[in-house]
Amino acid sequence: RRKARALALTAVVALLVSANALWYLPARLGPMKGLFGVSRSRLDPFLTEAAQQITPALVFVHPEHWREYDVLLELSNPYLDAPFVFAYSRGSAVDYAIMAKMSAGRGVYHYYPDEPWRLYTAPR
Repeated sequence: RRKARALALTAVVALLVSANALWYLPARLGPMKGLFGVSRSRLDPFLTEAAQQITPALVFVHPEHWREYDVLLELSNPYLDAPFVFAYSRGSAVDYAIMAKMSAGRGVYHYYPDEPWRLYTAPR
């Protein structure tokens, strides 16, 4: 009797996990694609041949919302040795302090997500 109960419980749990994986999760995760405007297409301006030619680059991002900056971090790394290093623009004083520390050997650009295909050499 004890084995039958354990087997039945295992079967019920397996059925519930399978139902979740096959029906519930796809229905819930599907609408989350591109949620809050976060999508891989936001990386496209930095994956072009023209963008790769300006590397290594320090890019100050001037976003309306932090998610416009956050999505770009996939192209960078914590060791700051990636072709692109992104910095969240916090005003000219902070930006110049970051430039003084990190711009050696790197081009400095300013990126505005409302104009995704254009990099500026000075803040607009």
